Amino acid sequence: WLGLTGFWLAWVGVALSLPLAAWDAFIVPYLAVHVDGAVEQMEELSSDPPAVAFRVLVYIGVLSFCLGFLLLGIALLRSTPALRLGGLLLAAGAPLFWIGALAVSQGPLGNSVTITGALLFGIGLLLLAQRLTARTAAVAPAR
Repeated sequence: WLGLTGFWLAWVGVALSLPLAAWDAFIVPYLAVHVDGAVEQMEELSSDPPAVAFRVLVYIGVLSFCLGFLLLGIALLRSTPALRLGGLLLAAGAPLFWIGALAVSQGPLGNSVTITGALLFGIGLLLLAQRLTARTAAVAPAR
Protein backbone atom coordinates (compact mmCIF):
# COMPACT_ATOMS: atom_id res chain seq x y z
CA TRP A 1 0.00 0.00 0.00
CA LEU A 2 2.91 2.32 0.59
CA GLY A 3 3.98 2.27 -3.06
CA LEU A 4 0.42 2.68 -4.37
CA THR A 5 -0.27 5.59 -2.03
CA GLY A 6 3.05 7.18 -2.96
CA PHE A 7 2.33 6.74 -6.66
CA TRP A 8 -1.07 8.44 -6.49
CA LEU A 9 0.18 11.28 -4.30
CA ALA A 10 3.09 11.82 -6.69
CA TRP A 11 0.70 11.74 -9.67
CA VAL A 12 -1.54 14.38 -8.08
CA GLY A 13 1.53 16.44 -7.18
CA VAL A 14 2.83 16.35 -10.75
CA ALA A 15 -0.61 17.28 -12.10
CA LEU A 16 -0.90 20.22 -9.69
CA SER A 17 2.65 21.35 -10.51
CA LEU A 18 1.79 21.88 -14.17
CA PRO A 19 0.03 25.25 -13.64
CA LEU A 20 3.12 26.49 -11.80
CA ALA A 21 5.33 25.37 -14.67
CA ALA A 22 3.11 27.15 -17.19
CA TRP A 23 3.07 30.25 -14.98
CA ASP A 24 6.86 30.35 -14.71
CA ALA A 25 7.52 29.47 -18.35
CA PHE A 26 4.98 31.60 -20.20
CA ILE A 27 3.14 34.14 -18.06
CA VAL A 28 5.89 35.53 -15.82
CA PRO A 29 8.29 36.41 -18.67
CA TYR A 30 5.51 38.22 -20.55
CA LEU A 31 4.38 40.17 -17.49
CA ALA A 32 7.95 41.01 -16.52
CA VAL A 33 8.52 42.65 -19.90
CA HIS A 34 5.17 44.42 -20.33
CA VAL A 35 3.91 45.34 -16.85
CA ASP A 36 6.21 46.89 -14.24
CA GLY A 37 5.93 45.27 -10.80
CA ALA A 38 3.03 42.98 -11.71
CA VAL A 39 4.87 39.74 -11.03
CA GLU A 40 6.00 40.72 -7.53
CA GLN A 41 2.53 42.00 -6.65
CA MET A 42 0.74 38.89 -7.91
CA GLU A 43 3.15 36.30 -6.55
CA GLU A 44 3.90 37.73 -3.13
CA LEU A 45 1.47 40.39 -2.01
CA SER A 46 -1.90 39.90 -3.65
CA SER A 47 -4.85 38.85 -1.50
CA ASP A 48 -7.18 38.59 -4.48
CA PRO A 49 -9.08 35.26 -4.44
CA PRO A 50 -7.59 33.97 -7.73
CA ALA A 51 -4.02 34.64 -6.54
CA VAL A 52 -4.69 33.04 -3.16
CA ALA A 53 -6.35 30.02 -4.79
CA PHE A 54 -3.37 29.65 -7.12
CA ARG A 55 -0.92 29.74 -4.19
CA VAL A 56 -3.01 27.20 -2.24
CA LEU A 57 -3.04 24.82 -5.23
CA VAL A 58 0.70 25.26 -5.68
CA TYR A 59 1.40 24.38 -2.03
CA ILE A 60 -0.98 21.40 -2.12
CA GLY A 61 0.79 20.24 -5.27
CA VAL A 62 4.24 20.69 -3.75
CA LEU A 63 3.24 18.81 -0.59
CA SER A 64 1.65 16.01 -2.59
CA PHE A 65 4.68 15.81 -4.94
CA CYS A 66 7.18 15.63 -2.08
CA LEU A 67 5.20 13.23 0.08
CA GLY A 68 4.26 11.04 -2.88
CA PHE A 69 7.78 10.60 -4.20
CA LEU A 70 9.10 10.19 -0.67
CA LEU A 71 6.64 7.33 -0.02
CA LEU A 72 7.26 5.81 -3.45
CA GLY A 73 11.01 6.01 -2.87
CA ILE A 74 10.65 4.31 0.52
CA ALA A 75 8.56 1.56 -1.07
CA LEU A 76 11.24 1.07 -3.73
CA LEU A 77 13.92 0.98 -1.04
CA ARG A 78 12.05 -1.89 0.58
CA SER A 79 11.71 -3.80 -2.72
CA THR A 80 14.29 -5.59 -4.84
CA PRO A 81 17.95 -4.51 -4.62
CA ALA A 82 17.97 -3.37 -8.26
CA LEU A 83 15.42 -0.63 -7.51
CA ARG A 84 16.85 0.62 -4.23
CA LEU A 85 19.23 3.27 -5.55
CA GLY A 86 16.55 4.73 -7.81
CA GLY A 87 14.11 4.80 -4.90
CA LEU A 88 16.64 6.49 -2.64
CA LEU A 89 17.33 9.17 -5.25
CA LEU A 90 13.61 9.81 -5.80
CA ALA A 91 12.96 10.02 -2.07
CA ALA A 92 15.82 12.47 -1.57
CA GLY A 93 15.60 14.48 -4.78
CA ALA A 94 11.92 15.49 -4.86
CA PRO A 95 11.78 17.17 -1.43
CA LEU A 96 15.25 18.68 -1.87
CA PHE A 97 14.20 20.26 -5.17
CA TRP A 98 11.14 21.94 -3.67
CA ILE A 99 12.99 23.00 -0.52
CA GLY A 100 15.51 24.75 -2.72
CA ALA A 101 12.87 26.24 -4.99
CA LEU A 102 10.58 27.56 -2.23
CA ALA A 103 12.36 27.80 1.10
CA VAL A 104 15.85 28.96 0.14
CA SER A 105 15.11 30.24 -3.35
CA GLN A 106 17.19 33.41 -3.13
CA GLY A 107 20.88 33.42 -3.92
CA PRO A 108 23.39 30.76 -4.86
CA LEU A 109 22.46 28.43 -1.99
CA GLY A 110 18.87 28.14 -3.20
CA ASN A 111 19.98 27.46 -6.76
CA SER A 112 22.48 24.85 -5.58
CA VAL A 113 19.89 23.04 -3.47
CA THR A 114 17.32 23.15 -6.28
CA ILE A 115 19.77 21.90 -8.91
CA THR A 116 21.05 19.14 -6.62
CA GLY A 117 17.50 17.99 -5.91
CA ALA A 118 16.62 18.04 -9.61
CA LEU A 119 19.75 16.05 -10.49
CA LEU A 120 19.12 13.43 -7.82
CA PHE A 121 15.47 13.13 -8.87
CA GLY A 122 16.32 12.90 -12.57
CA ILE A 123 19.05 10.31 -12.05
CA GLY A 124 16.64 8.29 -9.92
CA LEU A 125 14.04 8.37 -12.70
CA LEU A 126 16.68 7.35 -15.25
CA LEU A 127 17.83 4.41 -13.12
CA LEU A 128 14.26 3.20 -12.69
CA ALA A 129 13.58 3.60 -16.42
CA GLN A 130 16.74 1.66 -17.23
CA ARG A 131 15.62 -1.20 -14.99
CA LEU A 132 12.17 -1.16 -16.55
CA THR A 133 13.48 -1.23 -20.12
CA ALA A 134 16.09 -3.89 -19.28
CA ARG A 135 13.36 -6.10 -17.84
CA THR A 136 11.08 -5.45 -20.82
CA ALA A 137 13.83 -6.25 -23.33
CA ALA A 138 14.58 -9.53 -21.56
CA VAL A 139 10.91 -10.56 -21.67
CA ALA A 140 10.15 -9.44 -25.24
CA PRO A 141 10.26 -12.18 -27.90
CA ALA A 142 13.03 -12.03 -30.50
CA ARG A 143 11.97 -11.14 -34.05
